[in-house]
Amino acid sequence: MKDRTMSMQTNRYLNAMRLIAALIVVCGHIRTSIYIDFSQVSHTFVATAIYALSALGNPAVMVFFALSGYWVGGPAARQVIAGTFNFRDYFSRRIVRLWLVLFPALLLTAILDFAGSAFFSTADIYSRPDIYAGIPDAPDHSILTFFGNILFLQEVKIPEFGYNKPLWSLALEFWYYMAFPLCMLAFSKKFSAGARVASAAGVVIAIAIGGEIFLKDASAWVIGTLLGIYPDKATALRQRLGENGRSVLRLFAPIVLFVVMAAARTKAEGTWYTVLALGLAAAFAIFAFGEDENKPAPTLSLLSHASECTYSLYAIHMPIVVILAAWLTPVHQNRMELMSWKAMILVVIVATLYVIAWIFARFTEQNTNQVRRWLSNRFFPKTSGNPTLDKGDIGVVPRL
Repeated sequence: MKDRTMSMQTNRYLNAMRLIAALIVVCGHIRTSIYIDFSQVSHTFVATAIYALSALGNPAVMVFFALSGYWVGGPAARQVIAGTFNFRDYFSRRIVRLWLVLFPALLLTAILDFAGSAFFSTADIYSRPDIYAGIPDAPDHSILTFFGNILFLQEVKIPEFGYNKPLWSLALEFWYYMAFPLCMLAFSKKFSAGARVASAAGVVIAIAIGGEIFLKDASAWVIGTLLGIYPDKATALRQRLGENGRSVLRLFAPIVLFVVMAAARTKAEGTWYTVLALGLAAAFAIFAFGEDENKPAPTLSLLSHASECTYSLYAIHMPIVVILAAWLTPVHQNRMELMSWKAMILVVIVATLYVIAWIFARFTEQNTNQVRRWLSNRFFPKTSGNPTLDKGDIGVVPRL
């Protein structure tokens, strides 16, 4: 029988989707930090397109939540249903995946923030951060905040560390990881009464910690999880459509997703029903591209390979963008116009950030499975599980 979990993880289409979403977020932070607002520029086609795409950072987070639910929540839910779920194994895999990038990213944030504020102390982005979108009004570099971010309490109980506002979503990601498998386990008769009571207590703790913020954005993750529970049924449904039907579906799904993302951004962003709509649209796209036939497609394969540093790009790009903004446009009112050759600066910055993230990832997230195996052999020699369940971690996106 084909390993559906493995096929879900190696899907080039979905890997490309998360890379594109990550780049949208990065472009958004560069644009708000270095370039003037849309109301101040000539509304050319190029400028309109760049501003429109870069404004979709928040909706892109919900796309990542749906992908995370599909990649991580779905397989975990299937294990709960089958009665084979092992919380210790699941927790160790998730925490290694997250901490392997998060801890060095926090250290890098501290170094870059202190260096930037020392060399560019008069730049507005360091002296008046409250006038910029996408960064904290009063960046907090305390030890308490540093370790609170390691414990995934940012946004829900304490601020994000330093200028690294994008870290807010990692806290929700972690608590979703914990709460939803435990929620299912609490109602499963295949586990002992003690395990079910402990699981229910864990869910209550997660909700108590996350509160309204936890629940508001949860629907996108849950929808992705529900889709990931039945990959074989989804495949069978796609097969019934025939080759032409699948082609139409793959043409139509990205359009639907983009329209919903744009509508969510302009209408009532952040409300529970926009998150629900984004989760459904993302799930529709995941369903449409949920099977990779492995046909030769060099561009698709390149995008899929390039997505291997997405988490790192997400976790480290913001403090670098802040330093670049302080250097290139130290005065907020003198930010660049997104016109002609200056638009190429955005492309150069994105490329530079990607290269830095790829190097960072070589020492962190791309060694996730090796670190897991080492820890498992050293501390949990009998632990078993699927080491491929790591693509779902966001590594992507800030609240703009």
